Amino acid sequence: MLPYPSVRLASRDPEERELRLQYRHVVTHAVGHGCAVREERGEADRGELLAREILPRAEVPAVRAGGPLDAPVLNISHLADPTVDRDQLREEFAEFAAAYHAWYVGQRSVEVPPWGREAAERILDRVRQAVSRIEAGVRTLCDPDRPELLDAFRIAQRVMLLQMRHSAPDQAGRRRHRSEAVALDPPVDPEATWRPFQLAFFLLALDGVADPGHRDRGTTDLIWFPTGGGKTEAYLLLAAFTIALRRIRGEGGGTAVLSRYTLSLLTTQQFQRAATTICALEHLRRDEPGLGLGQ
Repeated sequence: MLPYPSVRLASRDPEERELRLQYRHVVTHAVGHGCAVREERGEADRGELLAREILPRAEVPAVRAGGPLDAPVLNISHLADPTVDRDQLREEFAEFAAAYHAWYVGQRSVEVPPWGREAAERILDRVRQAVSRIEAGVRTLCDPDRPELLDAFRIAQRVMLLQMRHSAPDQAGRRRHRSEAVALDPPVDPEATWRPFQLAFFLLALDGVADPGHRDRGTTDLIWFPTGGGKTEAYLLLAAFTIALRRIRGEGGGTAVLSRYTLSLLTTQQFQRAATTICALEHLRRDEPGLGLGQ
């Protein structure tokens, strides 16, 4: 059964070429007009039947975050602990970044058809840039001449532990009476961890946030991951860090983060989680003035 002829095969659009390369294992044998196409496969996974499908169905497998899942630096309580030595963190972060670099090197050895080599080089160049930015973020975060960055980072980790605890299903909608103690009951989860892409995103974006004159200020980074994968926590970590850093540096108040959501139900949920993050920051500011978050 031959593939369906498509203009994408001769397209000069860079994105079309990259998509064709990345999805080269998906072969289209027919297209529907006002309907979909059902393909039944026989032995050796060869297509045997093509039929119209008015109400198409497809099973979409779950997507899981990859990366160095067992890295010790992913533990949030560990990152929030002020007693952990800076040099130890630098080594752990360097090992974490090295895993991404090794993955990049492995991707360069993947066999690519001749027609896709140009597109492959563009993709790999973007991966190389991302890995370089992650490695630069590690150096910046652990720079002894800029201690305020690590201080803000640890505060952001504590904030996210509080946010995750109060966003947990068993805490949803719970209201405290004024007479209740402020202390968390039950406490935050000491085993809570980041998914690798969440921490990698923070390190990748760190230089652009910490340095107003950095060239990364002209770059917009997007996390492409299915719903429920942890994008919001990654964004909120960066937001909490930005707010804490501005306070520690004495840069004053004002608007620090702009969030825009296009779906009303999603807006409501995201507003709750963002508000919980701000409340966690305020809780630390009031209870621990020594953190430097201001009055």
